[in-house]
Amino acid sequence: MAVAGPFNAVVHGVTVFAAGHWLRQRLTSRFLVAMGCCVVTFGTPLILMTTHVLSETVFTLCLTLVLIQTDRFLTSIWSGSYYQGRGPWPSAYGW
Repeated sequence: MAVAGPFNAVVHGVTVFAAGHWLRQRLTSRFLVAMGCCVVTFGTPLILMTTHVLSETVFTLCLTLVLIQTDRFLTSIWSGSYYQGRGPWPSAYGW
């Protein structure tokens, strides 16, 4: 497939960008952010996956985005902004 190489390169780049952006938001040390980006960029599993056709790189991108959304959701629950004054349990359960 002639499209697999460029597509995998783009998806790998988006994965590295998303992981780097997430690390930059969560960590205060620039050194740790740089090291995390290097691990994501040059990690052997990701490099080996970019040689396969499409599905592995897309899965890795989706997994990275799911982890970012899970972190945002848990952070909003812990900060209390998710419930907006309703308490920790929905009122439908009567708790």
